[in-house]
Amino acid sequence: MTTVLDYRKIVDSILAKTGKSEKDIKDMISNKIERFAGLLTEEGAAFMVAKELGLEVEIEFQSERNLKISDLRKGLKNVCLLARVLNIGEIRSFERDGRKGRYCKIVIADETGETTLTLWDRQVQMIDSEKICKGGALFVDGCYVTEFRGNLALSLSLRGRIYNADGRYDLSKLPRVKPSLVRLSDIKEPTKNVDFFARVTRVFDRFEFEKDGDKGDVLRFEVWDGKKITKVVAWHNITSKAQKLYSGELIKIEGADVKEGRNGLEVHLGTRSRIIENPKTEIVIPEIYEITGKSYVRKKINEITEANYFAEVFAEIVSVRKSKFLYDFCNECRASSSNSVCERCGKKTKKRLVVSLRIDDGFANINCIMFGRVAENVTGFSTLKLTELVEKDGTDKALKLLEEKMIGSFVLLHGTSRKSIGQKEEIEMIVDDILPIDNKKEVEGFYYALSEMKP
Repeated sequence: MTTVLDYRKIVDSILAKTGKSEKDIKDMISNKIERFAGLLTEEGAAFMVAKELGLEVEIEFQSERNLKISDLRKGLKNVCLLARVLNIGEIRSFERDGRKGRYCKIVIADETGETTLTLWDRQVQMIDSEKICKGGALFVDGCYVTEFRGNLALSLSLRGRIYNADGRYDLSKLPRVKPSLVRLSDIKEPTKNVDFFARVTRVFDRFEFEKDGDKGDVLRFEVWDGKKITKVVAWHNITSKAQKLYSGELIKIEGADVKEGRNGLEVHLGTRSRIIENPKTEIVIPEIYEITGKSYVRKKINEITEANYFAEVFAEIVSVRKSKFLYDFCNECRASSSNSVCERCGKKTKKRLVVSLRIDDGFANINCIMFGRVAENVTGFSTLKLTELVEKDGTDKALKLLEEKMIGSFVLLHGTSRKSIGQKEEIEMIVDDILPIDNKKEVEGFYYALSEMKP
């Protein structure tokens, strides 16, 4: 049964019993909403203000709005329910009719079953700030019920609200979420729905596959928990997030399944999985240079004077070199091929993207070569999209488009220096990863460099 609060009745009651002005009361309500970071409705905040002033507020009860998950039917609106969060999916972006936004699907459950709840825009911020987390209890108010592929699902309306239910409601009937945080190196057999912390050691290219008439994406990467390196397989939509990971990055993965693979146990990420970058944790996982031998040191370009140097560089893209942009690549042999069939193993090759850029950090410039996943990240084009563009409009059109999109933008990269092929006196870089840019940190570093310069 749901408590139903009437905002106007509560305000009128406070006015009558305290003699305060309506403006003062509304200011108190607004401050309460702000204090709870949007977790309270106006009605709920007004109720709390009244209680703090020592006033009794009349509460109505309605049973038809407060439902169990087993009561859901397609087309129901203004649904309220109490549930526990079982999984949080990956946050995704959308663009529709010129409007951009974000959404996230979470799996919730009560004692009668489970369902999917979709959150939109400002509601997603509660996930960012960890006000909604796996295992937490929620009271959702203002949902509507839809149906997708035969399964009922909830969406929170624009005026809908989510409340953190922990400590506010009787949660005794809700299912409990078993602790799922594990050490990968401790897992000895297949298991489902586990969470873990790890460092990324290596990320491979994303590929499209087709099975039983359905197409999808798959991307493999490797992680290290301080004791063991484990292969991770990301499927479908979560590959977009996995593609932007970089070697050495600390991540948390939620909702993963561990399965038997060709070479032992491997982790699989699906629609109920989530990748959290740079999570808060007290778990210490050593830096990966202890096993890879690579330690990227921030350098100015004019300081990179020899081959086999691992450097971190922040610079501006000043030119894009004209090239074919695509070549045949055998994923099995991890080598280039002169045609669509690998000369070594006889398997069909795939097109792989390659881009050569000139970057400048104000001290010097250097040529950078990027392959596959890294080239896709820096250009913003998938290999498939750029292949279609080259085949339709030619290389010159593709080059012009890349120049318009990329020149003048900044990149933060990890790369390995080598002597330029054909130009023995010049050093170039093979880019291993493109990293997200922390604008505040880079601006602070820029002003520090200026302060160090002699007048």
